[in-house]
Amino acid sequence: MSLRERLEIPLSKKKLMMALIGSVGFAVGGVFMLLNPALVDDPILATPGLTFFTGLVSVPIFGMIASIYPESSWIKRQGFSSTPSA
Repeated sequence: MSLRERLEIPLSKKKLMMALIGSVGFAVGGVFMLLNPALVDDPILATPGLTFFTGLVSVPIFGMIASIYPESSWIKRQGFSSTPSA
């Protein structure tokens, strides 16, 4: 590959779907932590308040990520395309 060639990196549908499934899973886990913070028995999340806060933070973050991935999977263009400068 010479330096004058166009660089194209296609979107991987498999990786997008795996990331979507993971994001939905984390968002569902966050909802569970919001609704039942006392049921989470974890030495890292020792208090129900910390568990609730973790769920409160994870739901919008992973929910937003999960809402972006389906749009990316329907796009027909390249994932990344670069043309060399003169």
